[in-house]
Amino acid sequence: PLYAGGLWLGGRVGGILRVAVAEFSSEYWPGPMSGGTYLSNADLNPVHRVYKLYADSGEFNPNQDYDEWPDEFGAPTTPEGAPLILGDQTLWAVFNDANLDRHIVSSGLTLTLGIEAQVMMWASDDPSQANVIHVMHKLFNKGGNTITDFHVGVWMDPDIGFASDDLVG
Repeated sequence: PLYAGGLWLGGRVGGILRVAVAEFSSEYWPGPMSGGTYLSNADLNPVHRVYKLYADSGEFNPNQDYDEWPDEFGAPTTPEGAPLILGDQTLWAVFNDANLDRHIVSSGLTLTLGIEAQVMMWASDDPSQANVIHVMHKLFNKGGNTITDFHVGVWMDPDIGFASDDLVG
């Protein structure tokens, strides 16, 4: 199983290194950015959550997340405007690194980059897709910073074997 994982971003603003990481804890803030910064109450607003759809979610069998699909924040839709469902389960969320108070995980406690991230994950019960999770990130520079030497990574702590040995290879 995957014990923990997250998006790592890094780049230089004015020649100074800045990073945003998620590992066992996270430097990200829920919700989209507005006016070049984070929404201060997004952590208290239930609209800023992970949305979950199933293959049978739809017009005739909607769940709450289908009915409240946040396309206004960038959640993907079909050409007809319905929530985009891939595989047997689809997850979608938006978050950002613009809240300086959240930058406490990485070494050096860097300033923010000003990146909004939208993540979509999906998986299927199809035997040909067994044990596969698809992940797509969309990244937007909404903080007004010119970022050079930008790098993106995904950090993971899979526990194969035992948590103390991580025999991933």
